[in-house]
Amino acid sequence: MQRLIAFFALLLAVCNAANAQVDKSLWVDSVMNKLEADEKIGQLFMRMLPPNASEDEIERAISDVEHLHLGGIVFQQEHPHHQVSVTNRMQKVARIPLLVGQDGEWGVSQAVDSTISFPR
Repeated sequence: MQRLIAFFALLLAVCNAANAQVDKSLWVDSVMNKLEADEKIGQLFMRMLPPNASEDEIERAISDVEHLHLGGIVFQQEHPHHQVSVTNRMQKVARIPLLVGQDGEWGVSQAVDSTISFPR
């Protein structure tokens, strides 16, 4: 009996996960179908922020996200709290949630201070 209950619980979890994927696909399709050509092109590009970006550079990046419809941003050297703050500011002006990347070939500690340094 317990195996049968476990099987149905697993089946229910799989069905819920599948439904969630369908819902996400429908959302993506509905958003993409509403975009103009320049907005779709902008989604293909990410903007890199320079190390320890100044407020002027951040404002330019925010403007690029808003007006060029960029699909994401890539951080270089930053403090974690500042990176979160800048990301949140950019997400507010983005029509579609941004993909956020990190330039950290050697791990997160290469670019984000106050983090754990792992071996290369």
